[in-house]
Amino acid sequence: MAGVPVQAGMMRGYQGKAMAESIDVAERVRDACLQAALAAHEDAGISGLCMEGRWEMAVQAIQNLDVAVALEGSRTKSQRSGEP
Repeated sequence: MAGVPVQAGMMRGYQGKAMAESIDVAERVRDACLQAALAAHEDAGISGLCMEGRWEMAVQAIQNLDVAVALEGSRTKSQRSGEP
């Protein structure tokens, strides 16, 4: 990087790593929300709720999702599977 100060290059690397970590967290939250919604939708159907009731239960599952627990659970799974 000719003409770019060393610190500026280091900051770009840091920002890239921070962005990658942010994307990882966002993807894990999205996956947890999707899993919670799908499970609630299926359970509601088994319980005999109509489509509207199933949808309401799926939305409620997302609203009630404990993100901290979901993130910790997904981090533990990735560590067990050998992912970083």
